[in-house]
Amino acid sequence: MRMDKLTNPLQQALGDAQSLAVGRDHSMIEPAHLLSALINQSGSAILPLLQKAGANISVLHAGVDKALSKVAKLADSTGDVQGSQALGRLLNRADKLSQERGDAYISSDVVLLAMGSANPVAYRLIHMTPEIDISILSNPIFNQDVMRVFRPAWFRTMLQQVITSKSGLHVAAKGIKLLARRDPVSFYKHIFQGHPEDIAYVEANPDDYKEAGKYLIETDASLLYYDALMCLRPDPLLKDTYFDGRQVVVLVGEHSGEYWKDEMEKEANRLGLPLVFAPHGDLFSGYASPSSVIDIVERYRGETQVSQ
Repeated sequence: MRMDKLTNPLQQALGDAQSLAVGRDHSMIEPAHLLSALINQSGSAILPLLQKAGANISVLHAGVDKALSKVAKLADSTGDVQGSQALGRLLNRADKLSQERGDAYISSDVVLLAMGSANPVAYRLIHMTPEIDISILSNPIFNQDVMRVFRPAWFRTMLQQVITSKSGLHVAAKGIKLLARRDPVSFYKHIFQGHPEDIAYVEANPDDYKEAGKYLIETDASLLYYDALMCLRPDPLLKDTYFDGRQVVVLVGEHSGEYWKDEMEKEANRLGLPLVFAPHGDLFSGYASPSSVIDIVERYRGETQVSQ
């Protein structure tokens, strides 16, 4: 891949990533170095987008720093660094996407990937931020009846309590936080009962779920209420033409229950959105099937959404 095919901002970000690797005594430039450079780049669309979404920027920076801290250091650094195989694959994929789109240059396009309860915020953000090139909504809850799909039964009962009354909210919040405090990994595994690939993903990434448990424990009860309310009650914003003019794709796990897949297909058709089934996972199809996310970007990037 020729460097002169990269846009100036992307070339600058790669230069910053190289400087970051040198400063940390790393021998390879990894995707994490490039991500760090992009979110710190002056004039980048990425950081304003995250801020509009209400993202905790300090937590994001901490997560990137944590990833960089795991990169091996050289005892006697010579200052020589080169791109890793992972970075090479990433840039080659970007090159392929640009060629398929007919672009003369490779740019750092913005792809919005929303999972689960993040979707209500995401589809509002889609209208606020024209910089988003494509949005992938993984298992979104639109206006379908979804309460019956939650398992196990005790978790479904807790969710119902959260949105029914203030007393139920506080009781349920205490119960959920108690379980998360005792053993966050087991808590998330219980929630994903019946989804072997989702459970396998949790088991393969225990540190992520320990961290998620910490955030859950610290979440205010009122925030838990509004989060559940936005997901579990019909949203008046979601009219049939809501996504017209936006490039949005719905991703659902092939191993999801038939009721969920049927309801998701009805809502996707109503909203005029393409529906893609990921080969792995149910609730975590976006994580368990990362290649599907890349395939969606390759297939739908640059198209304009119109109502059916």
